[in-house]
Amino acid sequence: MRRQLPYTDAVRRAWLALVLCGAGCDTSDSPAETDAGSTGLASTSSTTIIDGTSSSSTTESAPVFAPQFDTCRKECEFAADCCRAGQEPCPSFEYPGNYGCVDGMCVPPVCDGDETCEAWTAGSTCELVEGLPQCVIVCTDDEPCAALGTEYACGAPTDEGDTYCRDRCDIGIPCLLDTCNADGVCECTSTDQCISGFRCDAE
Repeated sequence: MRRQLPYTDAVRRAWLALVLCGAGCDTSDSPAETDAGSTGLASTSSTTIIDGTSSSSTTESAPVFAPQFDTCRKECEFAADCCRAGQEPCPSFEYPGNYGCVDGMCVPPVCDGDETCEAWTAGSTCELVEGLPQCVIVCTDDEPCAALGTEYACGAPTDEGDTYCRDRCDIGIPCLLDTCNADGVCECTSTDQCISGFRCDAE
């Protein structure tokens, strides 16, 4: 039986708000903090007053993207701005067209289970990576990464500590103005290192 990540209907609805509206949505119900658990999902609390007494409850909201390194990310006003050229349908309710737009920057699309990932990339599974459920190929060496391209290698950790195939700037496409760090990621310290239409996480 294929594994499903903890991606409830409530989480899906919150994520769709980002997909459809991006920065233009009313985010009064969106989380300001990330839950301390390992799911990478934000939680929000509410209090109900009944007959002078109160009770509180916690509900899950959209996943929170937490990049390991400061990188140049595409700027956006709506999730549609994040779609790749010619990508159809996008934006979409489903992977891989369900990008998010948070704080004016694009967030990767999220998966809802291994079957979704397998349908797009053979051998991939839905894993939590930098706070988001993403389709990756879990690996222990570079062999399974070869199918993705010569710029991919094994070594980056998922949020649960498994290694997966990731494109690396030290063996593949080099960085532009930003710096290729020791982990093979193009890292920036300011938006001056990003091309037009992109912004550095550091700012």
